[in-house]
Amino acid sequence: MPTSPTLGRVSAWLRPRRGRTFTESMKRRALRAFRRSASWPIASPCPARSIVGGRASPRVNGWWTRDLAPTSRDGPECLEGRMRFRIPAVAAAFLAVSAFAMPASAATVVKAFEFTANTPGALTPQHAGSFRFSFDDVSLAATLEAVDFAIGSTTFTTANTGIRSATIGPFVVFELGGLANGIDGLNAATNDFYLLFDLALGNPFFDHTQTGFAGRVLATGENGRLAMREVTVAAAAVPEPGAWALMILGFGGAGAMLRRKGGRLTRGWLRSGSPA
Repeated sequence: MPTSPTLGRVSAWLRPRRGRTFTESMKRRALRAFRRSASWPIASPCPARSIVGGRASPRVNGWWTRDLAPTSRDGPECLEGRMRFRIPAVAAAFLAVSAFAMPASAATVVKAFEFTANTPGALTPQHAGSFRFSFDDVSLAATLEAVDFAIGSTTFTTANTGIRSATIGPFVVFELGGLANGIDGLNAATNDFYLLFDLALGNPFFDHTQTGFAGRVLATGENGRLAMREVTVAAAAVPEPGAWALMILGFGGAGAMLRRKGGRLTRGWLRSGSPA
């Protein structure tokens, strides 16, 4: 009995490659699909004449990099830079296809990280920042490994900003110590900024603290002080193993119905066309 094209394609897609197990084949297919769709534009709050643009790009060694660069310097200066995250497991959420694959709850997938900042006007100590962190899975396991960005003509790195990260209970904390002091530099350990992500409940919030040094940390920009705001945590729904199994069974059932219907039509034609 002939096999329907739909069922044949599903069977060929599920069939493991030679020398590989079913799980290994699914991992490779999921990783290829994830890499093809892993590029997101930046939504920048910068002025129209000084837009920060860029895209996130996957790296073969596991790094994901967000590059920013202003397309025009006609308006106020905008932040340009790069931050890198180390992602331990890529496309793991797409591997929950059968009981032999890892469960979706153990997946760690981080898709995007965005940050922008701008100087409203000339290069003066008036620096305001807008940082956005977007993750698509609550099972987050990422560490801020490096930072390199510029405000005006000053470049800040981990050597002069004191950026650290830690995990405290259900929170992932990114700590930035320093005070925006004009365009001369960022004084480490003057003030601390905290970005806390409530991974258990998916409710993001922002907090700031004063460590006893001169100056304050504000939620809104003020002369000589760097402000950070707009924290977003988006948890996308990840199909459970049962949902994947039902989806595959549905494809198989549709193919079987098409094949059965085609067989009935063929037999009816033979009966009507045969001699009486």
